[in-house]
Amino acid sequence: MKKTRLTTKDAAIYIGCAVFTLRASRHYGTLYGFPSPEYIKLGRSVFYESATLDTWLDTHCKTLHNTAQEG
Repeated sequence: MKKTRLTTKDAAIYIGCAVFTLRASRHYGTLYGFPSPEYIKLGRSVFYESATLDTWLDTHCKTLHNTAQEG
């Protein structure tokens, strides 16, 4: 069964970034130059819904590309 609510660590792994990068995106409001994925704060804990991350990836990763694959 797929987890629907992910911790910051799990969310970072899910979208392929460092935990620090995802934490910083909450402060700055951007991740890789795009609006940060929405998160849920319960007390001091922060969670990301996997559906929200899927939507964020679908929306923004189409414009990201790996320059090592060009040419």
